[in-house]
Amino acid sequence: MRELIAKHNADHPYERHVLTLIEECLAEAKYPTDRIEVRVEFTPVITTWSKHKLDLEMLGATPSGSVTIFYNSLFLLQDPVCFFEQVVAHEVAHVLNGTVAFRNGTNLADHGVEWSEWLERISETALPQASIVDSEFDHRAVLLKKGGVLAVCDCENTDNYQAHRNSGDKIVQLRKGEIECNQCGAAYRIAGSDELPASIVADLQFIAEDIKERLT
Repeated sequence: MRELIAKHNADHPYERHVLTLIEECLAEAKYPTDRIEVRVEFTPVITTWSKHKLDLEMLGATPSGSVTIFYNSLFLLQDPVCFFEQVVAHEVAHVLNGTVAFRNGTNLADHGVEWSEWLERISETALPQASIVDSEFDHRAVLLKKGGVLAVCDCENTDNYQAHRNSGDKIVQLRKGEIECNQCGAAYRIAGSDELPASIVADLQFIAEDIKERLT
């Protein structure tokens, strides 16, 4: 049987299970992998759970080229059940929807009717919603790795440590004490490296090790 995924960097058993689920989705949709090369890349440094890239061209009446699906390896580890049941098919449906739109020369809504129909066709568990709200994905370490800052208030709850992209306006607001916590009422301040919660430290360590292992 021909492999439907041409290239991937899966290593962990969870990642290999994701590949199996993707191939099931592609087979159900009868995706033309003979003309479009499917690639899957796991990385811990994208700020969402998944995304995709289409690199297609029309050869006659049919699209050809490659598609790459990116999955966040950190989020997969944080909540594998949600990833298997929701995230995998969610992104494959985007690829299917995008390929049809490219073939037809039309613009389709990211989470419109057509996308929902693809999702229903390829998955019995994924919900047709734009945001995957039932997950426990924690993106704070990813933002910090990408140069963001961690803000802390006076609450004694690590959930109230907020990570922000390192944008000029946001940093100025934090330094001026203009962003207040809705629970304790205290102004957020930029946290020092010695104040990071253990969960974020562990996620940062995973990101560093994951990147290193994929480069070797």
